[in-house]
Amino acid sequence: FDCVFYVSSKKEVWLQTFAQIGLQEHTGSGIGNLTVLINGYNEFNNTDIIKGKLKDFIMDIGFNGICEFDLKYDVRDGKFKVFEINPRQARSSYYLTKCGYNLAKCLVDDLIYNESREFVFIDKKVALSFVPSFVVRIKIKDKRYKKEFFRLKRAKQFTNPLDYENDSSRKRKIWLFKRGINYI
Repeated sequence: FDCVFYVSSKKEVWLQTFAQIGLQEHTGSGIGNLTVLINGYNEFNNTDIIKGKLKDFIMDIGFNGICEFDLKYDVRDGKFKVFEINPRQARSSYYLTKCGYNLAKCLVDDLIYNESREFVFIDKKVALSFVPSFVVRIKIKDKRYKKEFFRLKRAKQFTNPLDYENDSSRKRKIWLFKRGINYI
């Protein structure tokens, strides 16, 4: 699971997400990074407790800025386990922009405009993928997860941060094609 926070310089938690990871990198340079996730999707029902604990923890330690929690769900005891906290924006955090929340704008609004905001838990369903659909189709075994991923993709509630329509040069298209082939 992936949980992102923005905490202002005034120690106000502005936003939090909770996304279920579908696939992780297996390339030599990318091991540990996620390649597919769905925000607002969770096949386990007890996330309210962990979401609250993470928010309390981040406030208790006096953190401010952007951070991302990496979690796993342990089916043996029905609890979430925190693996790490990254005190930065992760490459996968781009899905927040598709949800309508730009982390760079949060920084500017906080540090330059000195704004305050009410807390929002972002539960909008959005899929993110760095890999071709073919890889999702053959590598994700959870049928419900896969079905939801493709439903969101068809509904245009999907993003791939590497697909940028304003950078459609031939060289970039070839690079993206080769990258996709390497995943297959």
